[in-house]
Amino acid sequence: MTNGSPDSQKILNRTDRLQQLVIDPGPRAIQASQGAGKIVAFDIATPASWFDGRTTTPSVIPNYPKSFPATWHKQRVEPHGPIDSLGDMRVEARTGRLIVAGGFGHTVGIVAGGVAPPLTAATENGLWFDDASCGPVDATLVFGDGSTQPVHGGWVVTGDPGYAPQTRNVISAWDDVYDLWVRQLGLCPKLFKGGTFNTNYTVSFAADVQPIFHAAMLQRWNTNLPKGAIAGHAMIGAIKPSDDPKLKIPDIAGLIRNPNGSSDEIQTGTPLMPLSLGDIGKSFLTVSPTQYFFLTQWHAGKSADTKSKLGPGERLDYVALANCLGGRYSPGIEVSFSVRDTHLYRSRDYAQCGPFRINAAPLDYSRVKPDQPFLGAGYTPMQSAPVEPGDVSKFMSVPWHTDYNSCAVHLPSPNPKLPDGAGTPYPNNTLFWSWPAERPVHVFPKSLCTYDPASKTWSLGGQVFSVRGAGTQTGFPADAGRFQSYMDFVVNWRKVGFIIQGTQLDSAGKPGYGPGLFLEVSSKFDQDGPLVQPWPTANIPKAPGT
Repeated sequence: MTNGSPDSQKILNRTDRLQQLVIDPGPRAIQASQGAGKIVAFDIATPASWFDGRTTTPSVIPNYPKSFPATWHKQRVEPHGPIDSLGDMRVEARTGRLIVAGGFGHTVGIVAGGVAPPLTAATENGLWFDDASCGPVDATLVFGDGSTQPVHGGWVVTGDPGYAPQTRNVISAWDDVYDLWVRQLGLCPKLFKGGTFNTNYTVSFAADVQPIFHAAMLQRWNTNLPKGAIAGHAMIGAIKPSDDPKLKIPDIAGLIRNPNGSSDEIQTGTPLMPLSLGDIGKSFLTVSPTQYFFLTQWHAGKSADTKSKLGPGERLDYVALANCLGGRYSPGIEVSFSVRDTHLYRSRDYAQCGPFRINAAPLDYSRVKPDQPFLGAGYTPMQSAPVEPGDVSKFMSVPWHTDYNSCAVHLPSPNPKLPDGAGTPYPNNTLFWSWPAERPVHVFPKSLCTYDPASKTWSLGGQVFSVRGAGTQTGFPADAGRFQSYMDFVVNWRKVGFIIQGTQLDSAGKPGYGPGLFLEVSSKFDQDGPLVQPWPTANIPKAPGT
């Protein structure tokens, strides 16, 4: 029985199942011309509303079947209070833009048979909820004569906090989505057609190549790279479009891991980059096939100092997705592996909507029944079912806190062997990072920086774990940089600091930190504790179970 079979769909859409598993506050509508300063919450108290097309103002939906954990589960564990809201929305007074703010980081466990639910798994904790969410954002233009015109909608996803908002991922969610559209959905025939990249295609250095180099340079602020690696990353980040590629990187195939390469190549660590952990079945991370093609074209001298070829609408998609995690979805941070599924999207020819649009289900709120869940099982990867609210985020960790806490340092999985014929494990059982741009592992606190009046410069202090303090201590390197109990992170997640560029930081009357430093601020953890040792860090002694 598959997820697409009639029997399985009947089970997935069973009323009691949907009521007990789905958080649904219902839709909310706001009128831009009258909404400045007004906050409309996705909570229990605020009435559900929508624009039904019959009037020029939002309409309230009476008796919408809202569903929150407390609606169906009377005994609960609530470390930060109940989940009774998924956030709110408002219209920015100055620009008229719609701002959707996510939830509050709450997680709730359901007590079954008088027993509190366990919280022991990194990603799948049954009987637990969190307030991460997603859903469609639609709009209707109302003209002066009273006529209306609907516009093509977007999709909003709220996930983990952005603890390093200025640090780009080497492979972002944009890179994965763009790669999918290029290679499977015919986005740019001049670039890719008939299963082949066009080797005569001229790439844009600024749009296609430099973001990869810049992201590599920024990784040093969230990881504990040795001095040689820091210098190498800085050199990569400083490459200009006028530079000779072969002088900067003599052997690009010997530096960048080929996503199309052999199994042995994909499992090889140093000297191939990136050195973060890979996706399922890959020991190490690879750039997307489209990114790899861009890099090889640049190295072959087939790039130009030109701007992005994206239109204004697609540029907005880029700005949002380029700051989200890609490349390694296990299950991810903001989005998961489903962004690589063609079924998640509408055809670009659908009503002339253009690319990158979610295949959103039509939602007719005039058919609401107060005693029946409005939302169903919705989309499942590799199925063509339209996408309902919550469907993009429902493949994430439950709750997100346990996965975030877990992903500090790890052994590669599968753990590769040295090519010595003896089955020797990778050197010293070396530990690597999962998502350093999104989940900072090692950081430089601003409070540990020192100022030299003679040179009028700032010096970095020691590097410490981003997650630290009581409850994180361990004698096993593979367990460092995290709470040893998941519940401790659920309680303390708000103590994690933020990595911010020096130009945005207060230097207390002294000369500024400048653009070259990215420092941790606002951490509520103690700054005490052992300083982090530079990579490679060996898993010695081995953590239990490794």
